[in-house]
Amino acid sequence: MARPAVGPSEEHASTAASSSRDGTGWPSLADSVGSSSCQRCALAAIERSPSGAVEQPHRAAAVPHPQRERLVLRLGVRPAQLEHGMGAARAVRAPHRQHDGREAVHDLAGRRQVPPPQVPPHQCRQRVDPGSGRIALGRHQLLGEAGGHDHPTRVPPAVKVTSPNYRAVTGVTPSISMSSAANGSTRIRPRRSCLAVPGSSQKMIDKARGLPADQVFLDLEDACAPLAKPGARKTIVESLNEGGWGNKLRVVRVNDWTTMWTYRDVVEVVEGAGPNLDCIMLPKVQTAEQVHALDLLLTQIEKTMGFDVGRIGIEAQIENARGLVGVDAIAAASPRVETIIFGPADFMASLNMKSLIVGEQPPGYDVGDAYHYILMRILMAARANDLQAIDGPYLQIRDVDGFRRVAGRSAALGYDGKWVLHPGQIEACNELYSPRQEDYDHAELILDAYAYYTSDQGGKRGAAMLGDEMIDEASRKMATVIAAKGRAAGMTRTSKFEPPQD
Repeated sequence: MARPAVGPSEEHASTAASSSRDGTGWPSLADSVGSSSCQRCALAAIERSPSGAVEQPHRAAAVPHPQRERLVLRLGVRPAQLEHGMGAARAVRAPHRQHDGREAVHDLAGRRQVPPPQVPPHQCRQRVDPGSGRIALGRHQLLGEAGGHDHPTRVPPAVKVTSPNYRAVTGVTPSISMSSAANGSTRIRPRRSCLAVPGSSQKMIDKARGLPADQVFLDLEDACAPLAKPGARKTIVESLNEGGWGNKLRVVRVNDWTTMWTYRDVVEVVEGAGPNLDCIMLPKVQTAEQVHALDLLLTQIEKTMGFDVGRIGIEAQIENARGLVGVDAIAAASPRVETIIFGPADFMASLNMKSLIVGEQPPGYDVGDAYHYILMRILMAARANDLQAIDGPYLQIRDVDGFRRVAGRSAALGYDGKWVLHPGQIEACNELYSPRQEDYDHAELILDAYAYYTSDQGGKRGAAMLGDEMIDEASRKMATVIAAKGRAAGMTRTSKFEPPQD
């Protein structure tokens, strides 16, 4: 009989004795080595036997010397993942890597294998081809046979993007949402004002249909009491299917993944009203894996119900310190992600901030802006991944001047919109996140003038004068952003560029 393991591995003996058995009824090698929480103890068990045997309370499983050496090396990286079967060859990962970061793989016969290259998640996003103005296939599809996955693009690759298609021209992220219409065209819509509506209130939902908000999200989370959530799901499905929403973006905010309601929220709402839903808003996102989980669930529902796979987007809400630290990975987690949203109230609580007034500076913070870093961090992650950035709510709903002051900060940074909690905030919000009329007119003049001066007729000049102002390629990029925001907001220009007369 093999003697029990002693020394450093004594603390794991009971675990090994009670672990799973292989086909012979004996504990597997993985039970005493791979599943051990202490690598040093597992390594000590191997080193005690010259033959490389791992001593167990019930049986000694001998491992040949070459495999023993690799196993010892392997334990220097992380616990082994070997399984001891009836002569079956199991893969053993070697501790070294390829030059491109891929782990080399050896089987027990010593044959060396290298897995196919993996496409990073952030490279899955679709791109617009500058030459054709079409949505290009993601890299994951182009490299499908080389190991990429087959995640669907949000817009069919043959769909032509309607004007203003300035991402194709400048590479600048638009402050608009591109979504596929039923007739195969592409609509371009702003998200300046995002109206929050309790999903349990039919009266408020009916009123929201006629309000001039760019987006309405029906809330199943904070604005919906726990006992009202099941009924609110049915109310939301019926309201979405009834229609009457015009050009508004229709969004539902579900509960976060740490609750008991999330999966039922998604399943019932998407199965019941998927064709009439634009996005699912996921609150309190802390990791990219939470976005992956929602993406997978949406894909399964779409395939089961026969919906267009990938059409429903995801809005990710950052509401605590962990979410902000991981915001880059969250923004790149799925091609479904359309917006990154700042949730100030929960964020203030997560930081133990000494304030009960959401949106205003905390008492005692009399220099600068306490939220500037948070806002910029979210904005940078959004723009790096071609997403929109949305500011959170201002809870003093009757203080419109205060709303203007706070919203003006994120609008000045380049945010695309802000939550509104009351109809009285909508007009101010639409105004603040749209360009001023004079700025819109000036941007359109710069675009026209630059197009003229860089043409043959204008002398093929890279820099030229527009009145007292010099314009060049950088001027064109800035003007494109302002012009696109104005066009998406439905603004009409009041001036026209006139080429100089020689």
